[in-house]
Amino acid sequence: MEYTRRPRINLGVGLKLSECNATAAIDNSDGWAATLQQLSEASKVKIVVEELPATREAVKLIQELNLPEEELLESWEDYNIAVTMPEESVECLLEYCRKENVECHVVGRVESGENVYFKGRRVEPKGWTWFPQTITP
Repeated sequence: MEYTRRPRINLGVGLKLSECNATAAIDNSDGWAATLQQLSEASKVKIVVEELPATREAVKLIQELNLPEEELLESWEDYNIAVTMPEESVECLLEYCRKENVECHVVGRVESGENVYFKGRRVEPKGWTWFPQTITP
């Protein structure tokens, strides 16, 4: 709860993105589905989510409630960033995160195409956004 009220921002991550050849980045505080859809539209790419950016506890709870796992992509306000970069550059950022004790995860890949997918299905761009007209179902 305290983290949500007073998020801890690591500005060094932003500076490191350029050094690690990031190709795009966007902050996430409005839900992964909306955030990744915005990134997909702005970059004109398809984003394939392979691992949910969620805690084990959240995944377990959603499974116990018998809800689709992709619903975890509709919220998850934890004030973080989504980044795309060439595969060969990923270790550069992960190494920085380990050194600085910043939680970082590889959750998917970018392909030619459009929209966001999880387990072969298109993820509806649900979540909070200031500009709903930019999120198209």
